[in-house]
Amino acid sequence: MKIFEKKLKVQLVVLSILITGLSLNAQPANGNCTHHQKHEHKCCAKYSNESVGRPCDRMSYKMKILDLSDEQNAKIKEIHTKHMESQLPLKNSFGEKKAKLKTLTTAGEVNMKEVEKLIEEIGEIKVQLMKNKVYFKQEIRKILTKEQRLKFDMKKSCSNKL
Repeated sequence: MKIFEKKLKVQLVVLSILITGLSLNAQPANGNCTHHQKHEHKCCAKYSNESVGRPCDRMSYKMKILDLSDEQNAKIKEIHTKHMESQLPLKNSFGEKKAKLKTLTTAGEVNMKEVEKLIEEIGEIKVQLMKNKVYFKQEIRKILTKEQRLKFDMKKSCSNKL
């Protein structure tokens, strides 16, 4: 009887691990909204025939639902370009530092002081990226009408990726 109970417990543990693994595989990586099958998806398929397999273009989607004037579109495009130019070096540095962190933490002997210093640097970059994102959104909001601002503020994006 004890052997049967042990086998049953082991089988239940294995089964629960398998189910957990399968459910984790069903979730999109990093919260990204990349599609592997054709289907109607609120943030992409409505506005693009080529949304399958591509990350959502959150900015384009938000701008389409706002019914912007040509002048607003031009101003927002200019602000968006400046924002992307300011974010690019930060995002590049962020990626480089994360790669270096992985290298440092997987080395034979880990120098924790160097790792901690690198983590602080990564944190500073993340803070700056987030500040820039907030400034960018506020610049866009200045251009919008009250109704457009409400739509802009209410609309959730596909992911909260940096």
